[in-house]
Amino acid sequence: MEQNTVSPNSRDAVQAPQPRFRKSMLVILMIASFLCLFNETVLSVGNTAVMKEWGLDYNTVQWTMSGFLVAMSVSVPIAAFVIHRYSTKAVFVCSLLLIAVGLTLNAHSPSFAVLIVGRVVEGLGAGLLPSLLFSSALKLTKPQYQGFVTALCGVIIGLGPSFAPLYAGSILSAGYNWRTLFVPLSIVAVVLLVVGIFLVSDISERSSRKLDVVSVIESIVGFTALVGGINVLAMSLSSWMGWLLSILGIAVCFLWGRRQIDLARRSQEEDRVAPVLNLAVLRSAPIAAGMGLIVLLQVANMGLAVVYPMAIEPGLRISAFTSSLMLMVPLLISQCFALFAGTLFDRFGAKATVLGGICALIIGFVLLAFAQVSMGALVVAAFATVAFIGVAFALPTIEARMFSLVKPEYIPDVVSGAQTSMQVGGALGTTITMGIFSASFAARTANVAGGAAAVTGGQAYLSSFATVSVVLAVVYALSLALAAVVVKGSKKPTTQR
Repeated sequence: MEQNTVSPNSRDAVQAPQPRFRKSMLVILMIASFLCLFNETVLSVGNTAVMKEWGLDYNTVQWTMSGFLVAMSVSVPIAAFVIHRYSTKAVFVCSLLLIAVGLTLNAHSPSFAVLIVGRVVEGLGAGLLPSLLFSSALKLTKPQYQGFVTALCGVIIGLGPSFAPLYAGSILSAGYNWRTLFVPLSIVAVVLLVVGIFLVSDISERSSRKLDVVSVIESIVGFTALVGGINVLAMSLSSWMGWLLSILGIAVCFLWGRRQIDLARRSQEEDRVAPVLNLAVLRSAPIAAGMGLIVLLQVANMGLAVVYPMAIEPGLRISAFTSSLMLMVPLLISQCFALFAGTLFDRFGAKATVLGGICALIIGFVLLAFAQVSMGALVVAAFATVAFIGVAFALPTIEARMFSLVKPEYIPDVVSGAQTSMQVGGALGTTITMGIFSASFAARTANVAGGAAAVTGGQAYLSSFATVSVVLAVVYALSLALAAVVVKGSKKPTTQR
């Protein structure tokens, strides 16, 4: 498969020896990555208890999630530099230590402020692990299994946020306090930390370049403002603070991006500080298009994970448990297809999986646009499953395609870029899909006496989600142009890099 022209500076790159315990190291990294994303949504069903304990409103308690995501969006862009600069074990230990400290603070929170601090500390640690997992996994396995390994890592990370609510719900239903949720997780984090000290070896290509402090400050301000602003807008599109933060975030991120490109260019000419994230990889059209597609696919993910359950529960008059099953079952089915897509990528390349996944996503949203209450829960769930499969088919193979275009030492930069795109896409997806759904529902209930509270039939909810589905179907139909760029020139993978 073709390579990008991006190449490391030979003065800096130091190839690390292969570890003795490859499989054990990979398993530890996968479990740790599952844990860090599991923590993202572990408190989602416990927020009601948190609100009651401290007398909080919904907008305030949502920062237990937003604080985690904002902190994660800060550490994700610098993950590539950290992986290049420090040993694999050092990055792993730092990440797990932050997660363990955050979980411990959460388990003993005397106030809401301490809980938020714990969530932020968790998010800072969680932002490093996905990049470390992908870059390490691709170095620990053979190139001919690149698609399957990428899909497997994506499944491990993707299932974490999905299983967390079930875990939390079972503990809270047993009568335990919400703080109890974090006790077993903190123990697991400490165990992984100790085991990782012995089994995680250094496999990174170490660089001696120094960190650019200005870039770090710009990334913290830019991504914090952008993701935070988008999360505020998700609560209220009329919030002036949300718009101010979003505009500030876009402006600072633009300056940050320009600085990364400039630093990458100058670092090839003389010894200077390195960019936090080497955006030179975006000179490759397939990689740039792939990053754009990842943002768009995260919009679909948020629509399916956040708005879809809000529509079907009152729309089909089902219980919260049934609603969670209608979300979990399609998700689990789609993850099996993700592994299948990875295998197809290894055998035939990216064209079938990426283009096929986008087409399945379009079909899924078109079907959801025609969903009716009379069809029943099983039919609606089947429609959603098609959309889930589309995302699962396309997303990991887009990443695998991008990884195949760069030399191994540049994989952390591509991974960090992809993870950053996911963070931004996730935040945008929640705001966009919730905004469309809310506006559509308000329009459908505007002429009903008593407003939304008087709606007794479920079709208004399904029809409002149908509006979301139509918009997304059109967006993904247009995104086929980006997909064509991603797969252009894609051939059957070779066994050599």
